Amino acid sequence: MDKADVRQRLEHLTEQIAGRGALRSPEWRRAFMAVQRHVFVPRYFHDDEPGAFPARWRVLDGANPDDRDEWINAVYSDKTLITDLKGEPIPAERGGGTHPIVTSSST
Repeated sequence: MDKADVRQRLEHLTEQIAGRGALRSPEWRRAFMAVQRHVFVPRYFHDDEPGAFPARWRVLDGANPDDRDEWINAVYSDKTLITDLKGEPIPAERGGGTHPIVTSSST
């Protein structure tokens, strides 16, 4: 990642969060500006059809050039990103298989 791009993204995100009153102290602002989020979220799961059963999750990976723009924009946004899923069995009368359940996220 280009350091200037990361810095610009961090500044924008920090201002966005501070603008709604969620970052009030200089210490928290410095912490937000110091942490490169992409290091902690190398990939995440995006729900292509919220509310669908079973859920339609798609992996967005920063190492994949096809995912890069969507991934980096989401990583430096004020959104919760799903970072891990676990398969929950679906009863045979509902079609069988598994339904992904969120087990971890970045916020």
